[in-house]
Amino acid sequence: MDTPSKQPPLARFCIRCGSLLTVRQDGEQERKACPTCGWVYYPRSSSASAVAILRDDQVLMVRRKYEPFAGQWTLPSGFMECGEDPEQTASYAITSSIRPS
Repeated sequence: MDTPSKQPPLARFCIRCGSLLTVRQDGEQERKACPTCGWVYYPRSSSASAVAILRDDQVLMVRRKYEPFAGQWTLPSGFMECGEDPEQTASYAITSSIRPS
């Protein structure tokens, strides 16, 4: 079985304005971004991971900070980065969801 590449698919130009993309730090990831309009390239296959944390017949829910559905309640979850496994995504979703903002 092939191991997924940790390198995202090749993107060279901005889909909004056509400028050449550059690499910038975005949190813990380096991402390609447009220096002209600010568009950021997020390569993903739309795979995600969600976590149900149970204690005494209760489940931990978090309020979404960003659109779509900002303010709605959900399980801690997140999209998987290229080359990331579901456990890594779940761990990051938990720590980023319960961190005070």
